[in-house]
Amino acid sequence: MKVRLFLINIFIVLGLLNSSCDIKEDELSPDESFIKVYDVNNFNLDLEPVDIIQAQDSGYIVLSKDRNEIPNILELDGEGNIKSIRTTSVEGGGSFTKPIGELMEIDNSIYFVGMNTNQEAVLFKIEEGKIGTREYSNVYQPLAVSKGPGSEILIAGYSSLQGDEIVTETSTFYVMNPNSSVPKYSYNFRTEDAFTDDMINSYLNGEADFPFFTGYIGNETSATTYFVNTFYNFNLTTLFLNPSNDPDAQIKGGVIGDKYSGSLLSMVHLDGDKFATAYNHLSDYYLNSANQFNINGFVSGSDSTEVRIPEIDDQSEVIIKNVEINGVETLIYAAQNKRKQVVMYSYDPTTGNFIGNLTLGNQSPYKAIDFEVTSDGGMIILAKTYVGQGRFGRIALFKLTTDQISNLIQ
Repeated sequence: MKVRLFLINIFIVLGLLNSSCDIKEDELSPDESFIKVYDVNNFNLDLEPVDIIQAQDSGYIVLSKDRNEIPNILELDGEGNIKSIRTTSVEGGGSFTKPIGELMEIDNSIYFVGMNTNQEAVLFKIEEGKIGTREYSNVYQPLAVSKGPGSEILIAGYSSLQGDEIVTETSTFYVMNPNSSVPKYSYNFRTEDAFTDDMINSYLNGEADFPFFTGYIGNETSATTYFVNTFYNFNLTTLFLNPSNDPDAQIKGGVIGDKYSGSLLSMVHLDGDKFATAYNHLSDYYLNSANQFNINGFVSGSDSTEVRIPEIDDQSEVIIKNVEINGVETLIYAAQNKRKQVVMYSYDPTTGNFIGNLTLGNQSPYKAIDFEVTSDGGMIILAKTYVGQGRFGRIALFKLTTDQISNLIQ
């Protein structure tokens, strides 16, 4: 069956603090700046965005999911035009589900993680003409994934084991490798909460949202500490972990949330004991571009409430990245504001000082999903928008030049 796709070019205003600039497409080549919404005239192929990465040919790979949460891959050229759409759906009824960002480039190959029908983690490798798979049969219900140092893949998961008299509910964390199904390190944390199963099921069914994330402290080749935001001891907690398989020596410390109503939303390690964090409590959002933690002890997450940002929507996720733009390191936060626009804030990662902000979107709602600095010094922003009077989620892309993101740069 042939699938027809319509690329809707739309006009936006880049809202800055006290000024604005228009995207003048007639002055730019098509690969420098564009805005597209990918609408499909097939209701069964209702694609929503998960993550994006720039390909080696300067095009883009977009990880998405259809209405049944089956992973789909959109391959785009440098101007954002679709070259192909590939699905992981299996003929005969079997399929993979629930793709998890992020797309990871490891040894010149692109990977992502999802689940099989047994709720085991599956590693997908995007190859020319096919999508390869490797099952991680020890990793159940993957909730968050990120690239670690070298070729490591960091996965947060969850396991519920039925015994003779009790159910053991366990949050898990694994350090994996693309070439092996055996974990390098594996961690199990008792949640101590009989309701964790219900919360995980609600999360996987799309009825609840929890900010699971993973990361590490170290360099490009090795980690001195891993961290994971997960259920632990009646709270959403960010745990700092030793690289060890000894259960008695794994946990170093953590940032304890307020039960399930407040916790870190996302975190990036900057240097030493300094982190960039986003904290949410009872729908209030706090950004801290120079947070300091003693990773060898437990502290309260409420200590992370540096600057409250009232314009962030109470259902927004927050993406944090420390990126390099034209040779300058810049710390960038992306979220959705109360006007349903993508809003980005930038900071100096050394001093923590605020640099500027940028707003994308006008008439239609947009939710920030991911962003990447592109090889030409610009930026690609992946967003979710809606068509059909707000009923159907769609993939949207903003490609901006260095000049168009100048408010974010020192």
